[in-house]
Amino acid sequence: MADYFKRVAAMTPTQFWINNVTEEEAHMAIEAGAVGCTQNPSFAYKMLVHPTKSEEARKVLRNILKEEKDDAMVEVKLQRELVSKIAKIFYPIYEATN
Repeated sequence: MADYFKRVAAMTPTQFWINNVTEEEAHMAIEAGAVGCTQNPSFAYKMLVHPTKSEEARKVLRNILKEEKDDAMVEVKLQRELVSKIAKIFYPIYEATN
């Protein structure tokens, strides 16, 4: 896969982005040539049911529920906290490419 991404990037103006990834998948995507990432609203759900990330995401959710009573804000805060971990991984690319 990495060779394909790099070959397409070299031959075309295409830049690859990855969607709804864990931290591990983000690192793998960057190694394969991805230059950006997007996390959809379904990302929080994906983490809540993920085989290896579920407990971590549920802990974040429990902590938010202790302080936030508005369901809509719970979702916003959960998404924000979970996505921020992925954004930090891609931030050096953002800084380097502005």
